Amino acid sequence: MEDYATYLPPLVLTHQEGHTPPKQKPTIFWIGCCDAKVSEAEVLPEKEIFVQRNIANQFQAIDANALASLAYAVSLSTIDEIMIVGHTDCGGVQACYDVAQGKARPPLHWSLWNWLHGLTILAKAHTKLTPYQLTQLNVIQQVNNVRAVLGTLTNRPLKVGGYLYDIVEKKLVVVE
Repeated sequence: MEDYATYLPPLVLTHQEGHTPPKQKPTIFWIGCCDAKVSEAEVLPEKEIFVQRNIANQFQAIDANALASLAYAVSLSTIDEIMIVGHTDCGGVQACYDVAQGKARPPLHWSLWNWLHGLTILAKAHTKLTPYQLTQLNVIQQVNNVRAVLGTLTNRPLKVGGYLYDIVEKKLVVVE
């Protein structure tokens, strides 16, 4: 183990050398898109946030990473809100929207289509929606997905909210 420690960067070693990093006290667990267009730190600059990101801000109970992140977040006594945040001009939403509208499927890797399967089904079930409306509906679906498992992880009364960040207006809008 000691040999391994010699390969770690100094930042990792400071904890072992007796320097403790500052305590984190996030109050929000943010589930958002991994798109670089939206930074939770810019949207909520005064808040300390625990973050889980993925393509098109999905929360799937079969996703071990998302479930583990949620479980850890709700174990923190400082977390009092779970925010599911979509954004305008989301590439994942647009790809699913295009498929639902009968356009050729964009040439994305199979793993992306697997990941976006639920959103594609949602888009096909609501073909009259605009991409903006589909983004809102996707957020609502993910809020419902989080609420469906939250009771198995904690009995604390946590706020679970859905939001849409407008990247042009730079505004966070309540969806759910």
